[in-house]
Amino acid sequence: WELLTNEADFYVRISDAIAKPAALHKSAFDEILQKKYSELLRQFMLDYVDVDGTVRWRDVVKFGSSRVKPKRAHGVIFGGA
Repeated sequence: WELLTNEADFYVRISDAIAKPAALHKSAFDEILQKKYSELLRQFMLDYVDVDGTVRWRDVVKFGSSRVKPKRAHGVIFGGA
C-alpha cells in the first residue's frame, strides 16, 4: 500500500477505520450468521443424514458433481435455494 499511496501507515489507518463500524454491527451479524448456519445444517441433515446419524456421502458427492442437480430428498425448508 505504501507504494500506491506514499503513506507507510495507510493500511493500518484503513483497517482501524473499518474496525469501528464492524464492531458496532458484530452482534447483529453473528445472529444472522448463526441462523443461516442452522438453516443450512438442518437442510443438509434432512437431505443427507440417516436417522442414525450416518452421512450418505454417495448422495452428497452425487449432488455436488451432477450437471443437473438431483431433486432434494426433503425439498427446500428455507427460501432461495
